Amino acid sequence: MPKKDARLRAFHTVVTLGSFTRAADALSLSQQAVSFQVKSLEDELGTRLLQRQGKNIGLTETGEILFRYAKQILDLYSAAEDALARKTGSIGGSLSIGATGSIAKYCLPKAIGEFRKSHQSVTVAVSVANSERVAKLLSQEAIDLGIISGGSVELNRFIVEPFFEDELVFVAASKNPLTSRKSLSLHELLASQFIIREKGSGTRNLMEGYFRDRGIDVSALSVSTMMGSTDAVKASVASSDGIAMVSKLSLGGPGNEDLTILDVDTGPFFRSFYIVRLRDSYLRRVLDHFVRALRTSNSFRSPGH
Repeated sequence: MPKKDARLRAFHTVVTLGSFTRAADALSLSQQAVSFQVKSLEDELGTRLLQRQGKNIGLTETGEILFRYAKQILDLYSAAEDALARKTGSIGGSLSIGATGSIAKYCLPKAIGEFRKSHQSVTVAVSVANSERVAKLLSQEAIDLGIISGGSVELNRFIVEPFFEDELVFVAASKNPLTSRKSLSLHELLASQFIIREKGSGTRNLMEGYFRDRGIDVSALSVSTMMGSTDAVKASVASSDGIAMVSKLSLGGPGNEDLTILDVDTGPFFRSFYIVRLRDSYLRRVLDHFVRALRTSNSFRSPGH
């Protein structure tokens, strides 16, 4: 993307998300870099575009004018980029992806690496957030594509493509006496302290639905700790007598030796992940190629444990 377009995207993202910090996360840049790009655009145009209103970011009158055109300009750039790619047969440009923590940490790095081997001219930026936040970023057009779990957010406003199935399991510290038990009942689990994710987390929403579907009021859960990431949940479980429901994907690789999957008599529990896009968005060729690469990647497999 030419320099001015990169600055325009930074400006548009800051306004859309209402924060330099959130814009930096969405663009995979430092906050300082985003601030510099916006300041550089203001200097070239000879006018202030943004003004701070307490903790919020507001638009000046000239900023409002530019913002009205910014999305049109960025979409036209993407359309031109796509038309050139079709003519030359090359794939290039930038792609902004939003994904939940488990997907972003355990699957996307390998999938992106595989994609980049044949698409070296494509820059991929990843924003990590819970399913609710990813959906919001997509609706605000701050990202091009999201990967989220089903049952966690309203999906009617998006183009939704089923992606893959992920098993959710209950885990405890390996020293926990429950790990030696066979066919634990849910009522036996309820005697334990639960370590759960924050509100808006797809894992939390699905865990609550799991209990409700089996006739158990989620208010009956004894919650000891609420954590903002899967890794934090696992670390808390490993150092306590608590239990948690986590993605089986997150248990692959080193660092999970102190955790054991509990044998629960309800059988396996799966959640669906979906690729989501805006219905009225301009679908660039690079986006279609990336989705195709995701579907052929072998990184989206739950490990044995």
